Amino acid sequence: FIGKSKLEEAKNQPKRHRIGLQILGKRPAREHYPVLIDDVTVGEVTSGTLSPTLQHPIAMASVQGPCPQIGTQVTVEVRGTQIEAFVTEMPFYRRPIL
Repeated sequence: FIGKSKLEEAKNQPKRHRIGLQILGKRPAREHYPVLIDDVTVGEVTSGTLSPTLQHPIAMASVQGPCPQIGTQVTVEVRGTQIEAFVTEMPFYRRPIL
C-alpha cells in the first residue's frame, strides 16, 4: 500500500520516548535544550516552565534509545551550564480527590 515504505523506514529508526523531568534549582529548561545522561546527549527538552503548583521547574523531553526509569538522574544544559534533573512521572500534578 502507499504508506508501506514510510512504515518500514520508521520501524528501523531508534525509538524516541517522551519523559517528564523535575529540574533541581530555579532555572527552567526551555525548548531544544540538550538532555544528557553520563555526559552523552540522549535528547532534547520539548517544553519547560516553573510549575506554579509544585513550586519548582519542570520539563518534558524527547529522548532516543531505551526509556530512562523514573528517578534516573540526568543533566540539562541551560545556556552553557549543566543543571541536574531527574526523570519523574507524568502528569506532574494531580488534584486531590475530595
